[in-house]
Amino acid sequence: MAAIEVDDVLFDAQLIIGPSILAGSRLLIHLQAWGEFDINTSTNWLYLPIEQEFADDLGCARYAGEPIESYTQGMLQQLAAIEASPDGQGALEGDLGSTVRALEAARMLQEAVKVALNHGDLALAYGS
Repeated sequence: MAAIEVDDVLFDAQLIIGPSILAGSRLLIHLQAWGEFDINTSTNWLYLPIEQEFADDLGCARYAGEPIESYTQGMLQQLAAIEASPDGQGALEGDLGSTVRALEAARMLQEAVKVALNHGDLALAYGS
């Protein structure tokens, strides 16, 4: 079997919620401190094409080492809305039921973003 060359790689693992989004979300920082959220779990990854042309052919978003600012800001806005909800506030105050519901809302956001990226309805990077 031939060795795989770096130039032969077509996809890379994209974080849905990366370090800059985590750092900007008080709720996620809280959930992480409680051991309820980890950006390195498989549910936070999606393999996307590296090349724009290939992504266009597949009809999906392309990989971005660092997502565009609008993606990051949009994610932070959605997470802020979860945080501002009664469950988000309850989670920050240590209520277990609220924590479970706020975590589920954050996971639903992750899943919705994955679907949007897979269908090319959301961009992580500017086209080349």
